[in-house]
Amino acid sequence: MNILIVHHDPAVLHNLGCLLLEVGHRPSTAVGHMPAIRTIDAGNVDLVMCGHEGDGQVSGLDLAKVVAERRPGLAVIIMTDQPVEPPLPSHVRVLPYPLTPEEIRSVAAV
Repeated sequence: MNILIVHHDPAVLHNLGCLLLEVGHRPSTAVGHMPAIRTIDAGNVDLVMCGHEGDGQVSGLDLAKVVAERRPGLAVIIMTDQPVEPPLPSHVRVLPYPLTPEEIRSVAAV
């Protein structure tokens, strides 16, 4: 599965990317919403994983709304240690930090 990881922290991008690669996914990364949107628009993304806090301009939930407009049906996983206010769009799932190996393996089930 082609998974786009969007996060402001390069260490999170690297570590999560390595874990996803180990379990057979094809991760790509973006620091910030604009590079993420360009990657999503290119069309080779099966799932978006992003931090809830976003890049300081756009939150993970805001990015999920853009995804719904540009690529209806593309699933988004928001990773966070903060509460996310419901209701969530149907294409959005929340995973609490810290992510467990089982949760990382389960992303293909979205």
